[in-house]
Order: sequence, then C-alpha cells, then structure tokens
Amino acid sequence: MGSVEQVQQDGDSQFVIRPNCSLGWRGAKRYLALQSAVVLLAAAPMVWMGGWPVLPFAGAELLALTGAFYWVLLRLNWIEMVAMEGDRIVVQRGRRGPEERVELPRAWARVVLEQGRVEMDKDHLYLRASGSQTEVGAALTNQEKARLGEDLTRALGRGQGLDRTGG
Repeated sequence: MGSVEQVQQDGDSQFVIRPNCSLGWRGAKRYLALQSAVVLLAAAPMVWMGGWPVLPFAGAELLALTGAFYWVLLRLNWIEMVAMEGDRIVVQRGRRGPEERVELPRAWARVVLEQGRVEMDKDHLYLRASGSQTEVGAALTNQEKARLGEDLTRALGRGQGLDRTGG
C-alpha cells in the first residue's frame, strides 16, 4: 500500500505519491543494532571455545542484512509528484529532490490503466500524450492505482472516465 495526497489550488491539481514505509531509518538502525547484539552474543561462546572461524560468517550475515535494509529503505524513499499546471502536466520523481522530470501537454493527455494479464498481476497506470507516456504510481496497489486514475481523469476535466485496457 502507498499514499496519495491531492492538493488543489486555482484550478490546478497536484498529486504526491509515496510507497508505504512502516519502518524508517531510525527503526531500521535500532533493529540492526539488536540483531548485531544477538549474532555477536551467539558467536562469542564459539570464539571462546576456539571456534574463531565463526566470526567471518557472523560478520557476513550482518553485512548482508545491513545491505538488504539499506536497499529496501532507499526504494521506499522514492516520491512521485504529478502536477497539472495550466496547459501542461509535470511528473517528477526522486528521493531528495526531482531526479527525473517528464512534461506532457494537458490538452492531449489521457489516463490509461493497463490491467494485468492474470488476476495476481500488477496493473500499470500511464499518462499518455502526443505519442509519449510515463507510468505513475508504480508503488501503489491495483485498487489504489484505479482510484488515482479516476482522480487524475477528474483533475484533467475529462468526463468519459478512466481508459482501461488489457485484462
């Protein structure tokens, strides 16, 4: 699950899309410190009895766990912003600031939800205009993508509803 915040002012809309991040950096550091203590306490008697080759394996385990936490938390800090500003739609993505920017003409834009081929497949929500497209809401669930697609269609001022393809 993720979160979508919508802000409207002066006829323009802005959507901020974030993935669900139930464990932050501080919580991850605490968990890793606890896990390190447990692993080292389990390895200490082995080292005391002369089984020192256990230490590199304990260190490798902690290094792998730390790397996995870092990779996951970096991915969870990804933010998308869809802004409808006058005659254009601006999609920005990034962690600390905009790392990627896509602009589409608002007059030709459509919102398309491509449904997965099988039931458990992820849907894809696209903004398409003038032969180009960009995916939005990749971190959202299928139901959240459908709701976001309806909200984007309403914000565009289209009365026909969300285009659904595939399935």
